Amino acid sequence: SSRHQLPRIAPPVANLVCMWSVLVEPGAGRVEIAEGWKAYVAGSEAIGKTPADVDTFNRDLQRLCKALRIKVDACDDHVYLLRVQLKRTAEAV
Repeated sequence: SSRHQLPRIAPPVANLVCMWSVLVEPGAGRVEIAEGWKAYVAGSEAIGKTPADVDTFNRDLQRLCKALRIKVDACDDHVYLLRVQLKRTAEAV
C-alpha cells in the first residue's frame, strides 16, 4: 500500500565550489555568468545531483571569485568572469 512506500528523496545539491575545478580553468578569455550557470546545471545533472537555485549559485560564485581573485566585469547587460574559460562539459564530468 502507499503508506508503506519510502519517501522520494531528492539527489543532494551540487556544491559549486566542489564543481568549479571540473567546470572552469584559467584562460585568456572570459565566461559569461549565464554560461557558467548552464555548465553548472549540466554538470550537476551529469553526476546525479540537483543544482542549487540561482540565488545560491550567484552568492557562492561571488564568494568563490573573491577567494580566487577572479575579476568580474559588467558590459552591455552581461556579467563576465575574466581570465577563465569553461572546460568542455563532456571532458569535465
